[in-house]
Amino acid sequence: QPGNLVARAKLAKVYLFVKDHQSSLSQIEEILKTNDANPDAYFLMGMNYKELRDTVKAIAAFQKCVNYKQDFYDAYMQLGLLHSAQKKNIAPAYFDNAIRLDSSKAEAWYAKAKYYQDNGDALTNKNSPEANKNYSEAKKTYRELIAKNPQYEFAYFNLGFIYLQQDSVDKAQRHFELAIQVSPQYAEAYYYRGLCEL
Repeated sequence: QPGNLVARAKLAKVYLFVKDHQSSLSQIEEILKTNDANPDAYFLMGMNYKELRDTVKAIAAFQKCVNYKQDFYDAYMQLGLLHSAQKKNIAPAYFDNAIRLDSSKAEAWYAKAKYYQDNGDALTNKNSPEANKNYSEAKKTYRELIAKNPQYEFAYFNLGFIYLQQDSVDKAQRHFELAIQVSPQYAEAYYYRGLCEL
């Protein structure tokens, strides 16, 4: 059954899993010859190009994926992550789309907050207006994540880290303590709590 697109898609996934990208892309090409509006095929194509470190082609494939299927959560996440890595300010919009589709998943909230946090961390003056703006967005998003998932220790830790960057040592220590309460094995949180004591 050479026209069996389900089998071809599964085979493309297997080739992707074993990192035989050329074989995976060949199967995807065959799928698109039959149906050039197949969002799953474009998603697999994007994952192949992402692993091949061809960001331009990966973004193009994921974009086609969401053009054909506007509720493709994983494609929005990938677009957000790829644009975050390039420090492009469109990244939060993709994470917002993922959140709109499924607000119960912590990963989209966390990725959006981390984008803003990394932008703040990249600035030399941590108390500049631009740093404060990024840190404010990060803190707001981490708090929204905590409201959704109070057991997400990384949100508490990262809030603590931001407060430490902004010289709010007491607030930083309190958030490292909260991270430890949620995850008693969180070694890094103990370390930073110790730095606050110091």
